[in-house]
Amino acid sequence: MISLPRRDGTIVALRAFLGRWLFLLTLAALLVPAPTRAQEEAPPAEAPPAAEGEAPAEGEAPAEAPPEEPPGPRLDGEFLKARLPKAGAKLADGEPYVVLVVGDESALAVDWQAALVAPLAEASGNAQVSVKVAARAGRTAEEVTTVFETEMVPQAPNLVVIWLGAVEARIGMGVDAYLESLQWLRAQFGGRTNADTVLAEPWIGRPESGEVATFAHYTARYAERAGIPLARWLDLPPGETGPDPAALGEALVVALSPPPPVIWTTSGQLVWTSTGPRARLSLALGGDQPRRGTISVLTRDGETFDRSAPQTYEIEAGGGLNVALDWTGFHSPGDLL
Repeated sequence: MISLPRRDGTIVALRAFLGRWLFLLTLAALLVPAPTRAQEEAPPAEAPPAAEGEAPAEGEAPAEAPPEEPPGPRLDGEFLKARLPKAGAKLADGEPYVVLVVGDESALAVDWQAALVAPLAEASGNAQVSVKVAARAGRTAEEVTTVFETEMVPQAPNLVVIWLGAVEARIGMGVDAYLESLQWLRAQFGGRTNADTVLAEPWIGRPESGEVATFAHYTARYAERAGIPLARWLDLPPGETGPDPAALGEALVVALSPPPPVIWTTSGQLVWTSTGPRARLSLALGGDQPRRGTISVLTRDGETFDRSAPQTYEIEAGGGLNVALDWTGFHSPGDLL
């Protein structure tokens, strides 16, 4: 017997170990039946789907996300019925709903299917909205009153968008006559065709627009006093032939939507003056919309102020208001205790 070094002995032992396993593997291969043709052509088994949050296996396409549900209507049905009391229920309930646009040459340059029908149908959930246009170059509100019976009544609208005032501004007509015509048209559309009215600010679309902003201001004031929707179209960005349709439609939907809440920030100070206590109040308006209204002082029994009558205010967006009230009937600071 030949004695081998430990390294050689290790090699000999390893070869013997591998030799036995090679024999067993060869024997196992001979005993396993060969795959059939169908088994050879069968596609490889698919890997189980990855668990949620787990990355897909290599070569596997990522799982598709479930489709998002379409958003619901933006315009609340109950609010529409209150905002458009004559025919708003038809718009809210999905019934056929006809919108009539009364305007001048600006209205002739608008794709109303894109600017009005599509956004109003989407916002209300009513797929039966249609539009008619009664517009003519050079048309004024006063001229519309003369053709009301022949051109407006046969349209049988449910909603009328009156978009006038730009021509009056360019040719120098008076605001009073314009407002009188608006009031007459609103009453006639409501009484003769049972249609609601939306007033639209005239659009500044050309350099020679004259006093369009003035007419827009009075249009807004009249809409506020009459309690009817106002489409703010004065400063809409231009499109190819007129106002941008998307901006125009969005402004109309906003006019029919609930107003955003008014955000007031208030602060105050009570000081003693030679005439008695004086309250100094500061109110700051938040948001991006101007605000008009009145402030009333509510007093308790026995209290009087020097300004008990309601005070009218008009504040631009981001502006503020300062009010000073003298609290009468007090002669010394101790009277306040």
